[in-house]
Amino acid sequence: MTAQDTVRRSIFHPIRFGLKTVGLIETSVIAPYWLLNERLEIHQASTLGAYIGRIARLGQSSRTLAAMNRMLGPDQFARAGGSRLWEEYISQVGRTLTECIRMSAMRHEELRSVIALEGSEYLEDAMATHQETILFASHTGNIGAMLIGLSLAGFHITVARNPLPLQFVERKIAHALERLGIGSILIGKPAERNSPSLRFPRGILTAFIDEVVNPEHASWFHFGSAEFRAGIGPGLLAARKRAGVLCVTSRRTGDFHHVVTIHPPLSLSYSEDYRRDAHRVLQMGMNIIGDEVRRSPAEWLNWNYAKVRSPEVEGRNVVQSGLATEYHSESAMV
Repeated sequence: MTAQDTVRRSIFHPIRFGLKTVGLIETSVIAPYWLLNERLEIHQASTLGAYIGRIARLGQSSRTLAAMNRMLGPDQFARAGGSRLWEEYISQVGRTLTECIRMSAMRHEELRSVIALEGSEYLEDAMATHQETILFASHTGNIGAMLIGLSLAGFHITVARNPLPLQFVERKIAHALERLGIGSILIGKPAERNSPSLRFPRGILTAFIDEVVNPEHASWFHFGSAEFRAGIGPGLLAARKRAGVLCVTSRRTGDFHHVVTIHPPLSLSYSEDYRRDAHRVLQMGMNIIGDEVRRSPAEWLNWNYAKVRSPEVEGRNVVQSGLATEYHSESAMV
């Protein structure tokens, strides 16, 4: 097949053509919003962001509310007000988008005034003790503030992330990360196959554990009152590198103000069973993140993507593996 044939097939393949068309439509909305956001007053940008957040989550309220009910449990879900929690979540999605855009263009002095970091001593100790250190991150609070807060504190981090489908946004994000001194690894191949040979170009790898990158390398974990499906790649990396592991979360403390928290290191004892160790260390991380989500449920961005199930009805796989009870009890910290 010639190169010309390959190009022709990629252009006229119906699925690829459809995806490109959708991408162009989304870019025609996002690009003006991004450029306008940088020129508006912050309260105006936040209002506009809330509308964008609502558009981005159209038709997903039923699925999201079901996930919230399962994960939080009926009692907490009822206290949160159900539909009121959905409205708060939509607002947080828009605010987070607005803030990330604004922060990507802010000077370091401005960023230090709106982002605080706590627990840095835990990370410094881990780096002194282990050859490799991994931060288990989550989509709590503002993920942009989380990465920026770490970088401003002088930590050389590399974030493992998915390439964004919209080229306009991908270019903007890549440029912002480079300007802020944050390294980036685009996840392409299955993490399990890459993990033995991956070399971190910067001192600390930051990997999000509350998402599925490759469905072939995912498992179920206890998460609040339910079970949550997430990728095991970060856990495999930690096990095969014998890495020190800490969790990092972010929470909003007011309009455009955030606190990034580095939690105490996980208490680990590695074996030669990489997969079992991966599940164990990930469950420890999920316990911490699950507590954060239950504390501020509207601030977890992944509600509409989360695959959540009720363990008492559907959670047979985790129980049959013989790992569930052990993992759930191993949330000890040092």
